Amino acid sequence: MTSYTHLTIREREMIFLYHGFGFTIRRIGRLIKRSPSTVMRELKRNTTKFRAYSHSLAQKSYHKNKQKCGRKRILDQSPYKETIRKLLFEEQWSPWQRGTNENTNGLIWKYLPKRSDMTPVSEKYIESVVSKLNNRPRKCLGWKTPYEIFYDASARLIQIC
Repeated sequence: MTSYTHLTIREREMIFLYHGFGFTIRRIGRLIKRSPSTVMRELKRNTTKFRAYSHSLAQKSYHKNKQKCGRKRILDQSPYKETIRKLLFEEQWSPWQRGTNENTNGLIWKYLPKRSDMTPVSEKYIESVVSKLNNRPRKCLGWKTPYEIFYDASARLIQIC
């Protein structure tokens, strides 16, 4: 097994030039002493149908990706950090609430898996998850939904006032 080293800016410049001259992937690989599959992946990774390969943009992308590597911490990057922290780790006043809370956490994790990146998650998606969970019957509520319980209680309060 051979060891792998990342492409240098010089190698990316050579790929850019040779690709611009119309050389084949195999020929470029031979000229820069790299595997043709390495050259192919580099071109595929940094070329879109709207933009041709650019060695400088490829190098910037490489540095950006290198800085982002490693394990992501979901709560550290989430705009909803405080809400999620309270929902998952606080507001468990009584022992009988803990089971319901743990069950709800499991249901939430079906939609928002642990250790997943929360930055692309939109407010609209979170609202749809909340709506689905609030319209799901629960055994602890006599197979009524939280939505039904809330509006029954609201209706009684309105009648009292």
